[in-house]
Amino acid sequence: MWHGKVHHDTQYQPNYLIGAGWDITETRMLLEERARAESAEKQKREMAEFVDCVCHELRNPLNGISGYLTELQDVLESLNQVLIPEQFREMKIDQFKGSLNKLKKSLQVIEGCTTHQHKVIKQLSEMSQIELNRIVLSSDSFVVQSVIASVLLMHEIVCKKKNITLNSDIVAEDVCIKSDKTRFTQIIMNMVSSALDSVPVNGAASIRLIVCETKSNYVTFEIVVEVVGACFTPEQISSQFERYIPVTDHGSAKYESNTLGLAMCKSLTHLLGGSFEFVTDGGKNTNIYSLKFTTKELGETPSSIHKSSPSVGSNGLRANTIMIVDDNPTNRKVLRRVLEKKGYICVEAEDGQKAIACYQNTCPDFIFMDLQMPHKDGFEATIEIRALDAFVPIFALSGYERTEYRKRATAVGMQGYIVKPFNVAEIYKVLQQYLSSENL
Repeated sequence: MWHGKVHHDTQYQPNYLIGAGWDITETRMLLEERARAESAEKQKREMAEFVDCVCHELRNPLNGISGYLTELQDVLESLNQVLIPEQFREMKIDQFKGSLNKLKKSLQVIEGCTTHQHKVIKQLSEMSQIELNRIVLSSDSFVVQSVIASVLLMHEIVCKKKNITLNSDIVAEDVCIKSDKTRFTQIIMNMVSSALDSVPVNGAASIRLIVCETKSNYVTFEIVVEVVGACFTPEQISSQFERYIPVTDHGSAKYESNTLGLAMCKSLTHLLGGSFEFVTDGGKNTNIYSLKFTTKELGETPSSIHKSSPSVGSNGLRANTIMIVDDNPTNRKVLRRVLEKKGYICVEAEDGQKAIACYQNTCPDFIFMDLQMPHKDGFEATIEIRALDAFVPIFALSGYERTEYRKRATAVGMQGYIVKPFNVAEIYKVLQQYLSSENL
């Protein structure tokens, strides 16, 4: 940095310069370093707040699971005492039924808690993948009405508990589109869940499917959910699209968590090429959730979509040997129980190194392979097994949902990738595909 003054001669020609200079390189570097430090600190604070909220949400279902497991143990202990033969006659039938009802209720609560926790974890993973532009979209043909119907069916219990009147106005003619059905369903699910969370007890809501324009090669449609009796302020509307925000019960300190619902909704909608809006109508005391799509790819005819998939039963599955490779003994135990119900013979290995030895000793017909394990990971183990056998089906069974893990699994020779916690139906479907009598 320079500052100076030019002196001229009598004819006003430049003669000499008097000035001073300062090297501000160090000062500039210090300012840039301070800006980076402040930015990093801000990111840390935001991340800490986000993690705190998420941990709170994860602790709630864990607390419910822990509490109801204790109650289950108490009820089982009481049943164990009264079911001694000589005492059983003295036990009243009503008392026995009451104990069984407690057991049933406790199991339902535990199931609800675990379902919620899985949902939070999955949404966190999804949001992370969206922000990193790592979401891989599929192309499925489906009917929009069938997705809406399935989502409404899943929310029947919520409506009954809060005595909500849920009206629907759906166009009769099937709207067949080609898009990512899983993501589309997730959008509708989050939109309806968020809407019903804000409906007061004995309140009302409605859902409409409107076809705006139809041409030979594209269709524009809108899905609108309206909630009567819940009018948010502009600040509340803005907060709905934050990465994590609790939805307050209007006029009360009581609240329910909306996890990542509308933030996820907006991101996924944009990813699929649609638009999402959430507005409020103060005059009608109504919140309005609006989803609009224009698709240039029309789906197949409904008749080709609604064909039911073949049922998975023990008759269609071979009683072959399955190798389970996982360093977590609980994971191995859970999967083993699932497989043995269908008559499979199971062998286990707790790391990649032992998996290779186990394969050489047993020659299994199918392998479920964890990825992150001590001594030798699943990728390395698969490479060595592939050198021995190019055809045995190997499926990754991992808690990681990253795209790079999927690509690497395919590169080393795995036929498929299943994310934990797994769906039992998916496990059976994969086995039916690879080990049914049709594939012998």
